[in-house]
Amino acid sequence: MGTGGLVVFRSQIGGKTEVYLKVKFHADGDYFSLGFKLARFLSGVVFTNGLSGLDSLEGPLLNPDLAGFFPPERVEEVKRHQLEKLKNHKTVCNGFDCLVAQFVSQFKHGPGGLYILPLSAPLECEFVYVVDYDYGSESSAFNLTTWQGKGEEMKNLTLAAFRSLCNYVLPEDPQPEAKPLKKQRVESPSRGDGQSGSCSFESVDGTGG
Repeated sequence: MGTGGLVVFRSQIGGKTEVYLKVKFHADGDYFSLGFKLARFLSGVVFTNGLSGLDSLEGPLLNPDLAGFFPPERVEEVKRHQLEKLKNHKTVCNGFDCLVAQFVSQFKHGPGGLYILPLSAPLECEFVYVVDYDYGSESSAFNLTTWQGKGEEMKNLTLAAFRSLCNYVLPEDPQPEAKPLKKQRVESPSRGDGQSGSCSFESVDGTGG
């Protein structure tokens, strides 16, 4: 429970690196907890250049100070739209700065748990995740650098490789090849007539058993 995790968001613009956020999780910072959730979040990001449709209405209609100025049925429609995106782990982001803000919004559920650190804070924690986004890349893909504690070598990973590390698999990810089934013939105990019977079975791992 007390395993910390540090997440850093950086952008690459014209060869210059800008740090947008350093945030520390107090507990469950390992690859299969925080890493899994981070992989799921990044894999569901959809970047837009401006907002339209129901996405453009979430900000004003779901703001408690403004919702009363809109028809209740419209507010409910926007709530259902947002809930459907959350169920499908989809996050629409109007740029990288919008993504960083939404990360905090989705992962901060109340007091404690998640803490925003000064940008000058050292990259020291039980698990560290550095998310880089290159504005100039053709695919605008994420790249991640991660390591465990002070002694582990850094891993530089694509988002797909990071998903594999954290056991978060999408349908388009390479699937491990299944080993072919192999028939084995074994002798069964005596049938009581002085003869032993035999049977064959298939082993899932190809080794028999």
